[in-house]
Amino acid sequence: NCEEFVNMVLKLSLHQTLKRSHLREQTSKDPTLSKLRTVIENDGCWDDPDLTNFKNIRDELSITSDGIVLRGLRIVVPSSLQRKVLELAHVGHQGISKTKELLRCKVWFPNLGKCVENLIKQCIPCQANSTSVNRDPLQPTITPRAAWEFISMDFLGPFPNGKYVMVMIDEYSKYPIAEVIGALKVEVVKEAAFKVFSAFGLPSVIKTDGGPP
Repeated sequence: NCEEFVNMVLKLSLHQTLKRSHLREQTSKDPTLSKLRTVIENDGCWDDPDLTNFKNIRDELSITSDGIVLRGLRIVVPSSLQRKVLELAHVGHQGISKTKELLRCKVWFPNLGKCVENLIKQCIPCQANSTSVNRDPLQPTITPRAAWEFISMDFLGPFPNGKYVMVMIDEYSKYPIAEVIGALKVEVVKEAAFKVFSAFGLPSVIKTDGGPP
């Protein structure tokens, strides 16, 4: 039934990091969902502008015995928990389509798809990996024989917060490593590179496109 399904989603799909009690509390505090619950429970009027996104799906909406709103068998997530739910679904850094698919079979809130797209566009590891796939590949004269023998190095940014990302890609495994840096200055890049090399070792060849720094 609906109660069991909600428990299953919270326990298995969200890795028990989102408790039912917390979901119930945040749902009760959400102004829009509070209005929505009132309208559903009292068969009220749907003319409130805050309920525009719910009006066309009103026949699919219901409320559990403890006040959680459902669309069919999907949990309607209060605004205060939407970012957390998005991040939980994207923990494995899946692409946009996979993340949408994972979310849409379990939860719902207005503009979910657009929120997923915005999250992934702001995800530094995903953007680093996308850059490694979409840019014209560097052409090595010798094929690497082992991991971390040849690496390609590039920079992304600036991002809205003024930061940059230094990206290193192992040409053998195509594994990307990203480090956030505050500026494209030699001393800043050297410090970030030293951190990576301390963890993974010094490669035989480092390739860049010749750009700054």
